[in-house]
Amino acid sequence: MNLRRRRAYLVSLVVIIAALVSCNPPFAPGFDVSVRQSVAVDRLPRINPDYTGITIPPNIGPMNFTIQDSGTGYFVRFSSVEGRPIVLYCGNGRVWIPQKQWSALLSKNPGRPLRIAIYMRGHDAVWRGFKAIEDSIAVDKIDPYVMYRTLSVLYNYSRDICIYQRDIERNRETEVLNALNFFPGCCNCHTLWNNSPSKALLHIRTQDFGSATLVMEGNSVTKINAKLGYSSWHPNGRLAVCSVNKVNQCFHSTWRDPRDAFDFTSGLVVYDAVKRCVVTVPQIFQEKALETWPCWSPDGAYLYFSSAPLLWNDFKTIPPDGLENVRYSLMRIPYDEKKDAWGEVETVLSAEQTGKSITQPRISPDGRFMVFCMHRYGPSPYLQPSSDLYLMNMATKSYGALPVNSPFAESWHSWSSNSRWLAFTSKRIDGVLGKIYFSRVDSTGAASKPFLMPQTDPDFYDSFVKSYNVPEFAIARFRVNQSDLVRAIKSPGHVDVSMPVTSATPRPGR
Repeated sequence: MNLRRRRAYLVSLVVIIAALVSCNPPFAPGFDVSVRQSVAVDRLPRINPDYTGITIPPNIGPMNFTIQDSGTGYFVRFSSVEGRPIVLYCGNGRVWIPQKQWSALLSKNPGRPLRIAIYMRGHDAVWRGFKAIEDSIAVDKIDPYVMYRTLSVLYNYSRDICIYQRDIERNRETEVLNALNFFPGCCNCHTLWNNSPSKALLHIRTQDFGSATLVMEGNSVTKINAKLGYSSWHPNGRLAVCSVNKVNQCFHSTWRDPRDAFDFTSGLVVYDAVKRCVVTVPQIFQEKALETWPCWSPDGAYLYFSSAPLLWNDFKTIPPDGLENVRYSLMRIPYDEKKDAWGEVETVLSAEQTGKSITQPRISPDGRFMVFCMHRYGPSPYLQPSSDLYLMNMATKSYGALPVNSPFAESWHSWSSNSRWLAFTSKRIDGVLGKIYFSRVDSTGAASKPFLMPQTDPDFYDSFVKSYNVPEFAIARFRVNQSDLVRAIKSPGHVDVSMPVTSATPRPGR
C-alpha cells in the first residue's frame, strides 16, 4: 500500500470512528419517556450548517450537521410520510446520518416534507424539545456529480490548486488534477459539454512545460498549444468559443476583499475540435472592445457574452486609468450552424441601462432562464463584494435579483442538466472564502433558500481555509486518469494552432 492510499485509508477510518462515537441509534433507557416529558422550546434549534427551511434533492447525500445549543445529550428524529424514521442519539451534538437509511427515506418521499425533530438534555438534566425543522424533498433530482476547483486565497500562491469531482449522492470527493504534479503551475477553468465529462476543456499554466489547453474526449487527452480562457461548448460538441485574456491583478486598501482582477485586453476565439484549429470572428474580436464570458444558447443559435469598451492605451500601468468605469454589457450574436455563418452583434442588456457590470451569463439547458452576475464594475464578479446573481426570463427578457444573494460575492454558477438546480459560490460565511451552495429553481424561475454543499464531517468548513470556484454539474463521473492528464501536460508533443494577436501581445521592441 503506497503512502497516498495509506493516508486515505487512515482518514476514512478516523471518519468512521468519529461517526460511531458522535452519533448512534438510541440505546439509553427511558428514551421514549424523556421525549414525551420534554419541555417545549418555542424556537428552532441552532444547527450548523443551516439546513432549516430548505428544499433538497431526493438523491443528495447525508446532510450532517452540528447542534450548537449547549447540552449533555441529544436525540434527533428524521421523518417523512413514508418509510421508517431515522432516530439517532448524539452525545456531543455532531449529527452523522447513516447513508442507507437517509437514501431510503428520501427516495420514498419525493415531493413531500422532511421533518427534523431535535431534543436536548440540558446541563440541569432536563430534556427540552425544540420546534421541528421543516424542509422539503424535491421531486427533481440533482446531477450526481459536481466538478470544482479549490485554491488558497493568496494571490501569488498556486502550489495547492486542485480540481475535484464530487459524488453528491454519497459525499465522496475524488481528485481529478493536482497542480503539485507539475509544480510550479496551476489548473485554470474547466468546461464540460452539455454537463457531460465525456468532452471537456481544461486550461493549465506551467513554468516548465508552457501554457496549454487539454482537450478530453472520452478517455483520450489532447494537448494544444493555445492559452485559452473562459469557454463554452456549442451543443454540437464540435465548436468551443473561448476567451483570450491578458489578466492582471491589483489591490484595494478599503474593500472587504482587497484583491481585484481585470483584463488589459480580451477577445473571443473559436476552437474547432474536428479541424483542431483556432479561428477568429471579427464581430467578437474587436480591437477596441473587451469581450469575455461566452455562453451558447441550448439550441446553438446564439452565442451570448459580456463586452465592454477598451478605455486605455497604456498596457503597463496597474491598475489602468479608468478601470472603475469599465462596465460590461450582455451581448449576443446569431450563428447558423448549417452555413457556419455568424450574424451581427446585438445588445441584450446594456451596462448603461443597469449602471452595473454584467458577467458570467449561463442559460438553463431548457432555454427558459439565464442567470448572470451584476456588480460595480470590471470582469471579475468573484472578487467583487457587490456581485449578486440575477435571473432573466429568456422569452420576455425581464430580469430580477435572485433571493439567494447575500452582502458578499455570489458568482461561478452552473445549471443541472434538468434545469432545476443551481450551483454557485458565495463568500457569505466570512467574506473571503468561496463556498458552494445549491438552490432549486422551479419552472417559474423562483429559487429556494440556498444550502451549503454537505460534507461527511459536519464541522468540515470550520477548518477548511481554501476557496471553491467553478462548480460544474456533471451527469457522469470524470473517467480520464490523472496520470494521463499529467503525462499530457509534461509531454513535448502537442497540437500546434495559430493564436490571434491582441493589443496586449508582446511585439518586437516592446
